[in-house]
Amino acid sequence: MDSDAESYDEYDGDYDEPEEWDDVDDNVNKKPSFETLTTDDIVQLMNQYIEEVNAIVQMPATATRILLSHTKWQKEELLVKLTADDSDEFFKKAHVLNPFAEDNSPKAVSNVHECNICLTELPQDAIVGLTCGHKSCKDCFGQYLTYKVVDDGKADSISCTDTKCRIVVDDLTIIKFLTTDKAKQMYQHLMATSFVEYNRNLKWCPSPGCTYAIKVNQILTHQQNCTCKCGHSFCFSCGDASHDPIPCALMDNWKRNSNDDTILYLTKHTKECPKCFCAIEKNGGCNRMICRKCTHPFCWLCYGTMTTYDHQCNQFKEVNEDRNQKNRWQHYFQRYSTHKESLKCEERLLIGDNTIDRKMKTMQFMGKSWNDVQFLKKSVEILCESRKQLMFTYIFAYYIEDHHQKVIFEANQNDLESATEALSQYLEQNITENNIDTIIQDVMHKSNYCERRQKTMQEHIYEGFEKDWWSFTTNLWSRLKKMG
Repeated sequence: MDSDAESYDEYDGDYDEPEEWDDVDDNVNKKPSFETLTTDDIVQLMNQYIEEVNAIVQMPATATRILLSHTKWQKEELLVKLTADDSDEFFKKAHVLNPFAEDNSPKAVSNVHECNICLTELPQDAIVGLTCGHKSCKDCFGQYLTYKVVDDGKADSISCTDTKCRIVVDDLTIIKFLTTDKAKQMYQHLMATSFVEYNRNLKWCPSPGCTYAIKVNQILTHQQNCTCKCGHSFCFSCGDASHDPIPCALMDNWKRNSNDDTILYLTKHTKECPKCFCAIEKNGGCNRMICRKCTHPFCWLCYGTMTTYDHQCNQFKEVNEDRNQKNRWQHYFQRYSTHKESLKCEERLLIGDNTIDRKMKTMQFMGKSWNDVQFLKKSVEILCESRKQLMFTYIFAYYIEDHHQKVIFEANQNDLESATEALSQYLEQNITENNIDTIIQDVMHKSNYCERRQKTMQEHIYEGFEKDWWSFTTNLWSRLKKMG
């Protein structure tokens, strides 16, 4: 895409009234809608899943919940299992008594029962009888459940009090007999956590202390930016801070080559499964690794598939190394780091030294209204977004191979970079009675321009992925395809 023809370095002061703010088109960034959910919202969503299944297959809601949890909340998989010929085996594996089986409930033969925990004989009204037929006194049962939730951190897999029985206790029974409000709240949170973990469209906000979850309506291919109600923005795809517009794989590879101590540790002590890219830490001497997530066997030394122990990778393979690789890395890393440091300084304009607040008050003192000066805050936000995008485009530029579209990309990058520096300079100027109107025009004009250039840059990068323009200097392209 060609850059805008407008020149931003030759402002002659003859602009008309400042442009109105342009609305950002979400479709440009190809971002689906998302919403922030509370724990109560998640519980309602869980109940919705249960109702949808029960609308097709009639059975107790408590059993449906346990079965959904067993299938990791995959409704389609559950319905297939329920209608299969071996459904009895499915119920057995899920540790649920088949509600469709005949004579499923045990028959009482006495009004006095023995608690299988404290072994005390008690009347029927002091005993809790589970669907499997095992009985406990209410006090023992409540303490047992509370211990499982609070101390063991269990929720969806609490089994019968009889050590030989593996039948799972249903939700309503657990909630009814938990002994404290804290235990009940913790149980709901654990259930919600399990549901979010297994739902591809849900993810907890990674901000420390935040209790919200994010729900997206569509999973994007490479990266997906969301902003929680707590104010924290992150990539839904990888959980890291937003890195629009570059894919998660590029960002991850870049971090592994940075100088951060944590990243250096991960690089030294962990590797990724070559099939599912899950991080694995080696805690033994054997170099044959089996990924716990996807069960793929591979060699710790060469990443090759290692199904048996006679795997060979001892021979050294000559590789021609680019002599300019170090200089190339320094070129892009220096520019990435410079924009990162500039971002820290410019973020302080809003949340650090309150420079912008002081400038807004100065403008008000000079006769401008409160509404007139609100543009300053939005301008700093646009400036910070431009800095972030420039940071990530230098990562993109480091990995991308030469292509005629790269020339356009670099022109867009240069255009945004120049406009960003100009906006930063305008915002740093001291305000006087003589220049206040000029500063307002300059800042509003350049903010609008930076916002448009951000969109142009994003459009071009995303269009390149759609039309298969981009290839990379590492083996990341195949990984990007798999991750999509």
